[in-house]
Amino acid sequence: MKMIKKKYAKSRLNLSNMELCENITVNGWDFELVENDVDDVFYQCRGEVMYDDEHDEMPEPSLWRAAQKLVDILSKRWSKSICRSQRERLG
Repeated sequence: MKMIKKKYAKSRLNLSNMELCENITVNGWDFELVENDVDDVFYQCRGEVMYDDEHDEMPEPSLWRAAQKLVDILSKRWSKSICRSQRERLG
């Protein structure tokens, strides 16, 4: 694998209805919250761009693992907030 330049890695999950931290650190990687619009909210992290054997762009493996862990964390938080709001509506 060859590192060439820095680039943002973005991960999207519907975050518009959640209370979010401005920044979150996962496995030593700092993810920054970006809120462009009500429906355009995501975390991003800058890391090295790497290339696989077929010359396809890929993120650093440790950044990729951290992004996957962040998605897991946010998914659990999102499902808990959905369950909580459903319980509140049902009384």
